[in-house]
Amino acid sequence: MLSDRVIIVRGNFAEGNFGDDALLLAVRGLLSRHYCDSRILFDCPKLANRHNHLRNARVVAPGDVMRAAAILYGGGTQFFSFPGASNHEGKSLRRLLRTLRHPKRLVSGFRGRRRLRFEATLPKVGVGLGCGPFVAGSTEERATQTLLKQMRFLWVRDAVSVAFCQKTGIRAVTQAPDLCFLPSFQAQYIPHRMSTRMPVSPQVGIVLRDWRYGTGDLMSAKEYLKCGAICRQNGMRVRFFVFSPDRDTSTMRQLNEAGEMPVCWTAESMQVEEYVLLLDSCDVLVTSRFHGAVFALLLGKPFVAIEIEPKLKGASELYRGQDILVEPRIAPSDLFHRIQHIFEHLGEYNAQAIRVRDELTERATDAQAEFDTSITTIVEL
Repeated sequence: MLSDRVIIVRGNFAEGNFGDDALLLAVRGLLSRHYCDSRILFDCPKLANRHNHLRNARVVAPGDVMRAAAILYGGGTQFFSFPGASNHEGKSLRRLLRTLRHPKRLVSGFRGRRRLRFEATLPKVGVGLGCGPFVAGSTEERATQTLLKQMRFLWVRDAVSVAFCQKTGIRAVTQAPDLCFLPSFQAQYIPHRMSTRMPVSPQVGIVLRDWRYGTGDLMSAKEYLKCGAICRQNGMRVRFFVFSPDRDTSTMRQLNEAGEMPVCWTAESMQVEEYVLLLDSCDVLVTSRFHGAVFALLLGKPFVAIEIEPKLKGASELYRGQDILVEPRIAPSDLFHRIQHIFEHLGEYNAQAIRVRDELTERATDAQAEFDTSITTIVEL
């Protein structure tokens, strides 16, 4: 029956990551313009028990796929592979890819195969996606190409993802910023204030994470602790942030051993706007998290991006020539001098951050208009 139809949303929404949880709220806001909450189902069984903003959210039950009118893949880097990656970050992706390639591996019996056959016929939509990086010729790369070719509307957030789509033969793709730049998300969660004056007691926020892809551990917290100590010796306050404490266990251990009390995102007990205000208390952010850079721009603040992966480099390029990209193993004294330089020219950096934010907001608004036009023809509930 048509009135019983729903739209299913998929994303990395059970990972306990501040950036992914923010994307979840942005996706919900995007869809709520068209559909009531009871028609929007999140494919994340843990969601209703762990996210304060979505206590009453509907999650996908076993029979709900058969009522689906479409599947929407919402925000973030859901599709990637790294050489030698074996940790749990790729498990949800690998499950999806096995489903696409060999559905009988995951389900047995008539009902499961019937559900997957039905799902294969559903229209699919992607909004705010980041694609890659991939190991060339990997199973993940091939299966992601298969999925993206099925998209009836595809919005990717960066030039690397556009290039991947073009290599795949997908021409109808919209490039626009991260979903958090949508005006509806900013209106609800981002305080917009502008101060070009030097703060009386400048504060640096340092956003750290674990990173074990490639060779060795690129993201040891030790050098950043040393940089924090130098900042404090020079009259700056320092706060460390961890966006995913349950997963960034090495970072948490190192910070705790150093006597630091990092500001951790815990969706079960915090509101997004609470955490944003804590980020807003900093004048400059140093970040190894992509959404650390995103929220710095949303708050009109400068950031220093630690280049552990391509999307951090992409975030730094938004500043157009400002020297804010650093190697993961930068010497603590060199990082301090970068931070000091930003404080010496804080008004210029703030003004540039606001200009970039406003431009990205305009581009996100344009992409939302394209989505609004397409979704009502793709999904009829």
